[in-house]
Amino acid sequence: MIRAISLLLAIVSVNAIASQQIKEQQLSGYTKILVDTNHEQKRPMDKVTTVEFPSSIRNISQAVNYVLSTTGYSLKSITDVEQPVLFLYTRPVPEVNRQFHRASVKQIIQTLVGSSFIVKVDEISRTVSVEVDHAR
Repeated sequence: MIRAISLLLAIVSVNAIASQQIKEQQLSGYTKILVDTNHEQKRPMDKVTTVEFPSSIRNISQAVNYVLSTTGYSLKSITDVEQPVLFLYTRPVPEVNRQFHRASVKQIIQTLVGSSFIVKVDEISRTVSVEVDHAR
């Protein structure tokens, strides 16, 4: 019994060491690098981007969908949102918000919807919802 437990622990230790070695790559005798994906690849809503909305983008919902178009996320269905959010979606994009330089996708969306609303990201369904900030 003790021998079986020792063998099992040895196997688990070897697997743990092997999984750690997969994440590191030896470049030279003294240099090792960590092999991993970029932060933005793991969290597309944190991607820093520059956006200039084309003239065809007229309202807030179109602008949010435009920003989300390269992330793999989509705006939550309008059938599930409150009336003030529906009203917000129909409002024109302010001229001052037609360009963003080096801001994250989530920051751009939060700026477009304004401080009276909360942007929520559902990582499981990869949807973004906008809700009224009732705490304000």
